[in-house]
Amino acid sequence: MVVAAASQEVLIAGGASPRAKFERQFVALYAAAGSPSLRALAASAQQRAQSVNAQHAGPVSAQRISDWKAGRNVPARFETLLPVLLVLIDRVRRRRAEIRSDLVSLRLWKTLWEHAKPATMRRAAAAAGSPFRGAAHYTGADTAFFTGRDRAIREVTALVDAAADARGHQRLLALVGATGTGKTSLLEAGLAPALRSSTTSRWEVRTTRLGDDAVGSLEAAIAESARRGRSAGDRQLVIIDGFEWFTAPCRDDETQASVVRLLLSLTEVAVVLISLRADGVVGCRRFPVLADTLARRSYLLAAMDLDELRTVITEPPRRHGIKVEPGVEELLLTAIVGGIHRRRRRVEASTLSILSATMHAIWQEREATRLTVAGYRRVGGVEGVLHEAAESVWAELSARQRSHAKRLILSLVSVRRDADEARRRVSYPELSCLMSGSADRAAVLERLIESRLVTIAADHVCLSHDLVLAWPRLTEWLEAGRPAAAG
Repeated sequence: MVVAAASQEVLIAGGASPRAKFERQFVALYAAAGSPSLRALAASAQQRAQSVNAQHAGPVSAQRISDWKAGRNVPARFETLLPVLLVLIDRVRRRRAEIRSDLVSLRLWKTLWEHAKPATMRRAAAAAGSPFRGAAHYTGADTAFFTGRDRAIREVTALVDAAADARGHQRLLALVGATGTGKTSLLEAGLAPALRSSTTSRWEVRTTRLGDDAVGSLEAAIAESARRGRSAGDRQLVIIDGFEWFTAPCRDDETQASVVRLLLSLTEVAVVLISLRADGVVGCRRFPVLADTLARRSYLLAAMDLDELRTVITEPPRRHGIKVEPGVEELLLTAIVGGIHRRRRRVEASTLSILSATMHAIWQEREATRLTVAGYRRVGGVEGVLHEAAESVWAELSARQRSHAKRLILSLVSVRRDADEARRRVSYPELSCLMSGSADRAAVLERLIESRLVTIAADHVCLSHDLVLAWPRLTEWLEAGRPAAAG
């Protein structure tokens, strides 16, 4: 027998968060279905997905369903949730007990999911108008909103200009920086537009990125630069982004030698600028030409200072006609840097990417022409944005990858008796030991780096920010392991 329940409006409205409402309803449906084992439920849902031909359904696992029950996550696709709902609703009906109508209404479940699904999806429709790029890098189309790097643009431009009249390998330059400092954004949205619009010398700028066919892409760059030639007043700059590919452990000597040879050939027809992640520096120094470049003609892109960070917060919205409430700036800098008045506090490399992701989230919560403290609170602040990113990455990983990710993340935490956990720096030799034995482990590390949860610096790897330590899933792992760690 079906019994009435609260109206849809009552269920969706109210004081609890959308995710909490989804969790509450899911737990109620699960209990009404007799609390089946999660493993059996996952298996039945997989079969149901095939029977209803749910082509876009993501994988359903016992762990994923457990996450939904605990409120740690909400499925990114309704097609993933639907087979689980159908199995539970069938079980509820077979039990022949009184059935709450709200528990078995797929229309209401779709509405609940729409409100509770990850904020990144809810905000996607409005993202096109945002002057912030979140975890993505800025491109040439974003130049008008790329701020805070004026000094770096001037200095790298001067480095490139000085190489224009040099010869041979002295026309090879390097941009080096830790993950999260915005190297690609600086090159595409800062340096390239500045060179193209220069009033003193006209530059032609092209970008390539090393990949599986690195030799082929460099040969193509040489041919294109030679074809274009150097007409009066024209100068050519070829940017090679992602040069850390060159130093990957799987790279063989023959390939590396070919890349170096082609780089030198390319300098005969263009100025060449390689963009290198900090962990690739040691590997590059094995080659005399690259070692000389890093020592004499490189630019280290450091973290922004506080004044530059303030510009990143306020200037892009201003150019959009949007004001930032003063309290927003203070909350952001206090959370990210540790207090806006502590000017001697070291700003970390990951700060810029974390700030950009948070500002991107706040932008979607703007009120008319203002970015407000209330909007900052609604996205959960910097901590909420970081934790949402962590959960999104976790949801994308397979069971095997999750095992590797958990092991890696826990290795980046220092657990001490009678003290708070702290971030731990892991040296490259130790990291190599952790990563050995499985290609999955390296892929997981790269995914954590891309999502800005992990930062690679010149000589170590660490969690990107202290706030990652408060990620609920990580705190659960730490609590579960605390007795063993303390013993």
